[in-house]
Amino acid sequence: MSYKKTVLIVEDEALNREILSVILSDTYETIEAENGMDALEILRAHKNDISLILLDLFMPVMDGYSFLDVLMRDKELSLIPVIVTTQESANRVEVDALKHGATEFVPKPYNRDVILNRVARLIKFRETAAFINQMNTDRLTGLMSKDYFYVKADEMITQNPDKEYVIVCTDIEDFNLYNDIFGYEEGDRLLVKLSKQIRENLEGRGICGRFQADKFVCLVESDYERSSREKFVELLSKDQIFTFKNVRIKWGIYEVDDSDISVEKMCDRAQLAVQSIKGIYGKYYHVYDDALREALVKEKRITDAMMGALLDEQFVVYLQPKYNLTDNSMNGAEALVRWKHPEWGMIPPGEFIPVFEKNALYSISTVMYGRRHARLSRVGLGMVSL
Repeated sequence: MSYKKTVLIVEDEALNREILSVILSDTYETIEAENGMDALEILRAHKNDISLILLDLFMPVMDGYSFLDVLMRDKELSLIPVIVTTQESANRVEVDALKHGATEFVPKPYNRDVILNRVARLIKFRETAAFINQMNTDRLTGLMSKDYFYVKADEMITQNPDKEYVIVCTDIEDFNLYNDIFGYEEGDRLLVKLSKQIRENLEGRGICGRFQADKFVCLVESDYERSSREKFVELLSKDQIFTFKNVRIKWGIYEVDDSDISVEKMCDRAQLAVQSIKGIYGKYYHVYDDALREALVKEKRITDAMMGALLDEQFVVYLQPKYNLTDNSMNGAEALVRWKHPEWGMIPPGEFIPVFEKNALYSISTVMYGRRHARLSRVGLGMVSL
C-alpha cells in the first residue's frame, strides 16, 4: 500500500468540503477545517504531515486573508503551498490572495482535473525545492553546504569584479577532544553558537558555509581597512561563548587577489593559513602569503623524497666522539645524520626531521638506519641514533 500525502481543506461550507474530499480521495488523505482558526490548530499539531492547503477566503471566525497572514509569519508553516478557491470572475480577489501569500488558485465550481493537476504540481514543486534546500544547507547550523558555498562565492566574485574579497576559514583547536569530554550534543551547541556569531559579524557583507565538523568558511567583502578585518576576526575569536571551557578558535585569511583561480583553491589557501597556527597559543589568525605556500611546497617535496633517499642511502652519518675526561680516552660517539641530496645539496636535520615527525616518517627512518648503526656498535663506539 502506497503512502498518501495529506491535503488540508479549509472551507466553511460542508458541501464544498465533501466535494473536494471526494475529488482528492483516490490520491490523497484529507483533513477538514471549518475556518482559519481550526485550520491553524490542525497545522500546529500536524505541520509535518500537511503537504498542501486548499483554502476558502470568506469564512466566519477567521477568514482566509487573516489565516494567510498568520501562516506567512511562521517560518515553517509558510513553506506549505496554499491553493485558494475563488469564483471564476473574482480577479481582484485572486490578486489580493496572492499578495497575502497564496501560491495558486482554482475557480468555483470545481473542475476535478484542474484541482488534481494543480495540487500534484505544487506538491512536487515543494518537494523538489525542499530537496534542493536540503542539499544546499547544512542541517545543524543552517549555513550553506560546501558545494553550494563554492557556487555562490564564485557568483559573487565574478559578478562584482570591482569589489575586493577575503576568504576566512575557521578551525576549533582540539574539537574532537571537546566532544569526548563534554559530549557530542554540547559540541553541536558550540557549532550552532559559532555559526550564529559568524552570521551576526558578517553584517550582510558576505556569505558563510560549513565544510565539515568544526570547519567554516566565509567570503567577506574587504572594502574596509585591514585593521577592521583583523578586528572582525579577533571579535569572533575572543567572544565569551568561545572562551567558555577553554575553547580556542583559529582563523585563516586569504585575500582574493586572483579571481582566475577557483574558489576551491582560495579556500584551500585560507585553510593552509589556519593550519599553520594550530597549537600556537595566543595567535588567533594568520593571513596567507606566498612564503607560506612555498614552505608547504618544500615540506611536500621533502616528504615525497624521503623513502627514495633512504633506499639510495643519501643520509650521511657523522660521528662526534665522546671522551672520558678522567683518562682522556674515547668511550663512544654520537651519530649526527645529514641528508646529502643529489640535487638540493646538504640538507640540515632542522629542515627534514620536523617534517618526518609531523608525517609519522621519523620512526620508519630510525628503524632503517638502526641496521647501519648496529655495525658501529660492534666496533666499540657505543649506541648511536638518528
